[in-house]
Amino acid sequence: VYNEGDVLYPKIAGVKLMGSAADAGKTLGTLGKGDEMIYMGAEENGYLKVESGKGGGWVKKILVAK
Repeated sequence: VYNEGDVLYPKIAGVKLMGSAADAGKTLGTLGKGDEMIYMGAEENGYLKVESGKGGGWVKKILVAK
């Protein structure tokens, strides 16, 4: 369970930062394994809303960890 403001990290390199909470959404960027993300408190369709150094967007929940 993630709380708004938690710092998250990709479990693997190459996690896609998406423009919407959907597999068919536009890819805004790619996150490296050490890139920090801040959880913004929204979850939708298995995606989490985050802000990162590469901008804001959605990442697949199963690909991130605290």
